[in-house]
Amino acid sequence: MQGKQINQHRMIPKKAIIVLGMHRSGTSVLTRIFNFLGASVSTNLMPATEENPSGYWESIQIAKFNNKLLQSAGTSWKSDAPVTEEWFNHPDRIHDRTNAKMIIQSEFASEEIFVLKCPRLCLLLPFWKTVFKEMGIEVFVTIVLRDPLQVAKSLSARDKFPGMKSASISNFNTSALVWLRYVLDAERYSRDLPRIIVDYSTLITDWQSALKPVLTCFIPSFPTNYPIPIAQINALLDPSMRRKKPENEIVSLDSQPDPLLKALSILKNALILNKSSDQPYYDHIFNEFERLRIAYEKLRIKRFESEDTDIWAKEILKCLTILKQPSIWLSDAPPTILFISNVPSANIGQTFRVRHNAEALEKLGWKSYYFQPQSNETSHILEICDMVVVFRTEWDLTLDSISKTCHNRNIPLVYDVDDIIFEPEVTIPELFTILNILPEADKTKWIRKSERQKLTLINSDAAILSTKPLAIAAARYCKNTFVLPNCLNKTMLDLADIAKKRKKPSSEDGLYRIGFAGGTETHQENFRIIEYALSIVLSQNPLVRLVIVGPLDVSKYSLLAPYNSQIEIRPKIPMSELFNEIHRFDINLAPLEVNNPFCETKSELRYLFAAAVSVPTIASPTFPLKQAIVDKHSGYLANNEQQWIENISMLLHNADIRSVCGQTARIHAIAQFGPEALLTKVNEVYSQILTISK
Repeated sequence: MQGKQINQHRMIPKKAIIVLGMHRSGTSVLTRIFNFLGASVSTNLMPATEENPSGYWESIQIAKFNNKLLQSAGTSWKSDAPVTEEWFNHPDRIHDRTNAKMIIQSEFASEEIFVLKCPRLCLLLPFWKTVFKEMGIEVFVTIVLRDPLQVAKSLSARDKFPGMKSASISNFNTSALVWLRYVLDAERYSRDLPRIIVDYSTLITDWQSALKPVLTCFIPSFPTNYPIPIAQINALLDPSMRRKKPENEIVSLDSQPDPLLKALSILKNALILNKSSDQPYYDHIFNEFERLRIAYEKLRIKRFESEDTDIWAKEILKCLTILKQPSIWLSDAPPTILFISNVPSANIGQTFRVRHNAEALEKLGWKSYYFQPQSNETSHILEICDMVVVFRTEWDLTLDSISKTCHNRNIPLVYDVDDIIFEPEVTIPELFTILNILPEADKTKWIRKSERQKLTLINSDAAILSTKPLAIAAARYCKNTFVLPNCLNKTMLDLADIAKKRKKPSSEDGLYRIGFAGGTETHQENFRIIEYALSIVLSQNPLVRLVIVGPLDVSKYSLLAPYNSQIEIRPKIPMSELFNEIHRFDINLAPLEVNNPFCETKSELRYLFAAAVSVPTIASPTFPLKQAIVDKHSGYLANNEQQWIENISMLLHNADIRSVCGQTARIHAIAQFGPEALLTKVNEVYSQILTISK
């Protein structure tokens, strides 16, 4: 087309119906219906195939042109990467728009109204909107949405048809992300245009109802054919023409959790309602999608070679599908949060649950204060704040007074906790083994403390918990529970970066270090899980050193006694020094008692600290660690002694795997639990709590 001149005297069409939707979402059927109703289609259509016997009703020329545009933008039809604003605004688009106008003129010049369908238009709509505006064409948009699971099945089924493999996507997670990209872009880019959004299932079962806006007032002066060719449209939608494949021949979704599919379906149904009030929610997903896509880009570099290698698509989906719409704060003044805690400032829980969250709120434009319950300042802030958050605070007369003030002012009292210290039923020696070494009086104190923590939870309007199992336990006593995981802030990542620059001891002395960092005496029983495995590894590897950081009494583990010369004891250190200590490790160990409620509710911190300094972790498969670690990629899970031995030995003898695993762990951990993730999660949780009805 280069060098040709546009004939300015040729007739320019007046109206265009743009059909948007993900591939295999019913865009072909909808386009043909518009054609039956009187809108013209291209004279150069893709031929029907065995995979789509009723036809695509799509211009070959425009599809090829759009593919070239996507290629120049560094993406493709099956990528979840967006077309960038820089590409849309690049001077080269002037030439591209000239070519686009020539295509439109050549295919639709004499038509009063035409329908244009190409799924790639979802990604390229800003480009085409400018083209149509410059041509004086009035644009109307119809978006058709189909369940992402059904789209995935249909895309996967293309493998069965000759010549269609390059047009298929076999991995559900990859397909779901591409679906998200198409529907979010289509919704976002068409907000300024007249549009309707159609549900595919309704279109198939009751097309007249689905297209009622079209048949009435959606498009002024639409030259609808009368009488409407109902018989022809019904024949087009005849169930016998739809492809039917056994579920197991299309795609295996055994590994997909129901909540994931449910969340995608909820998003689809919300989009169908087409409420402008939901647009901030879609923007929220759009922005978080881009953050995660960029974060995981290095790990997904080979996804186009084999979709099955794109294991990180699932991790992105897990984050996106739990997003909630942040509530809108109606006051002109920013929300003010009062944190109350008796926990020492150096405590790791205080750092993650109070300091980090308060800092994040400040970055979001909120105000936050932190005091001890008995502080003279507390009463003043209580009269002006919008929420009170108490961390690990036992119920007493002071807290009772604070609770009454919150009730009188109609502001929420929130209990935040990072351990199952509110459940007296599990505070027993069989589960909480440190009780076995305490005097009876101290055991009684522990139980009473637990009972008072429980009272705080019961009397709170909401609870913020560090893990999902902890939230489930808290739900017995509080109806409003929220999961806000422990996250690394920028200061911590800076400390980790400094630690990473240091040379590992193993690079200088040739001694490989497998490390265990236990912050408290409560980990004695957890360490016993790996006692035998460590004895085997140390016996077989004289150049290996076991490094113990913190208060662990190694003398209690008789199997390790013969290898005392290979054990290095490091003192308990402040948290600010922990990254330096863990960076000395070549392998980090995180054993925990599976099915023990104290261990199952603990957070991912022992993995996160090691991941931040690119040290690979081998961990017990508690629920939080199973969710945080992608097994054999960002770390290793060990279910039994043999797996502990095999995983430790494999990493010891494979420097490349150690290095890749450590680097992967860092990328994954920062994406899920880094400073930007913290801002997103804090904003969601705290804004939702503000709307709780007292």
